[in-house]
Amino acid sequence: NMSNAATAAIVFCFAVLAIADAAVSTDGLGLCIRDCPCNQTRDSDVPCSAQGPPIPAVGYRVDSIGGGLYMIQNGAYISLFLIHSGGVVLIDAPPGLAAAIVAEVKGLTDKPVTQLIYSHNHVDHIGGAATVLAALGNKYTKLVAHELTIADLRKDNDSTRPWRRAIKFRKFYSFKLDDVTIECSYNGSNHVEGNIFVYIKTPLVKVVYLVDCIFPGWIPFEGDSVASNQDGFIAAPGIILGFDFDYFVAGHLNRLADRFDVEQAQEFVFDIVANAAAANQEVTIGPFFAQYGLFNPFQLLKAWYDAVTDKCVEKMAQTKWPSTLGGYSTYIRNACDRFTTVGRVDPANLSMD
Repeated sequence: NMSNAATAAIVFCFAVLAIADAAVSTDGLGLCIRDCPCNQTRDSDVPCSAQGPPIPAVGYRVDSIGGGLYMIQNGAYISLFLIHSGGVVLIDAPPGLAAAIVAEVKGLTDKPVTQLIYSHNHVDHIGGAATVLAALGNKYTKLVAHELTIADLRKDNDSTRPWRRAIKFRKFYSFKLDDVTIECSYNGSNHVEGNIFVYIKTPLVKVVYLVDCIFPGWIPFEGDSVASNQDGFIAAPGIILGFDFDYFVAGHLNRLADRFDVEQAQEFVFDIVANAAAANQEVTIGPFFAQYGLFNPFQLLKAWYDAVTDKCVEKMAQTKWPSTLGGYSTYIRNACDRFTTVGRVDPANLSMD
């Protein structure tokens, strides 16, 4: 879990600064995927395919995906909400989007939030829940989350992330509102224990929502977004591809994704797993033991591990990814370090089956 200081930093950095003039976007760019307006002058580490639609001066944008489903995002975090005849279903409530969610929902309907679905327990995705529920909820509003998420929230007892009145499930929970079906499923630990897949099926569009496992058009975030289970992280794209969907929503960054994005994320992970394994095989400890001995074993191991990471980075430089994925030069060394480390201490946790 994040510290209070870290949470405060996230809220500060991505806070909504104004909401008076905000409204559902009408520029027609909200559904762009790999063809959003491209700024090629700012950063060579962000190719056009990684860029999303422009964020208005208000600090966030709201786009209709179809079938009563809306996406709200600020360039760093994404949440979804569905308007139905009885109210609103909200999926996650990042603290930096809480005020915007309240304003936008109130601008579209006077009905309450009927369900708030928690993807997982982390503050940066649901730390705005109390704010949103105070403004939009009522005594009938239900939380929906995996049982492990509720157990964590109950233990933390953080007032920003309510946990009472929750519908908690172990494997699968679904409900239907009008002509929309929402399915919540759990396939084991990935980013963290309790992190769920949310599948929204409207007559017009089908969407899969999973947080912190795929970063559409980008290299995985630092430490694979602090994945608690590397095997589950690697398996996540394949599970997503098992759904029949039009769009994938990652909970982070700045745009919708599609099947190509998920396949691309899976291909990158397979490539780095293979290259990390090869680096571990090729760079042995012998020469470093001869140079450093055991007087300072930390020095010995760091030199060896750094060399293994260097070899992985060298191998990945020969792939297509340096010019394909956003953030590649920023995080490729971190990703190689992560995958080579897991490959040394727990190779079974890098299964691609």
